[in-house]
Amino acid sequence: MISLNNISVQFAGTPLFDDISFIINRRDRIGLVGKNGAGKTTLMRIINGQMEPSTGQLASPSGSSIGYLPQEMHFTSTEKVIDEALNAFAEIKELEKRIERLTNELTHRDDYHSDGYHTLSQKLAEANERYDILGGVTQHARAEKVLLGLGFERSDL
Repeated sequence: MISLNNISVQFAGTPLFDDISFIINRRDRIGLVGKNGAGKTTLMRIINGQMEPSTGQLASPSGSSIGYLPQEMHFTSTEKVIDEALNAFAEIKELEKRIERLTNELTHRDDYHSDGYHTLSQKLAEANERYDILGGVTQHARAEKVLLGLGFERSDL
């Protein structure tokens, strides 16, 4: 849940918006609609943590992530579209590296009854569980589904 409480933004003393409060729940899908200059991009930058409001507070749970596609983009990447989309799964990529490292450490040990071995195996189990919870196995399919939904063809990926 993301909560905005009494958010105000002023530029050179002129209010863009004043005293905005609302909650975005975990499964909510939102859209910001308004005329140019109404503050849609500014509000998204506040929600995304790229900008601080003049007054008010933004609260979001630790470990939460927000997907944000800026209105204007400058592409410098030479990656394939699918690889670029997979960059959204940074935590999963880190977990894959951690799981590989822990697995490697465990395979080179033979002190199966030691506290150190038990601790390593517990860390591996936790990393695997987090990987499953985040959908590590399905990350490629999910990225592909989103890209196809945005209008890309399979050949574009």
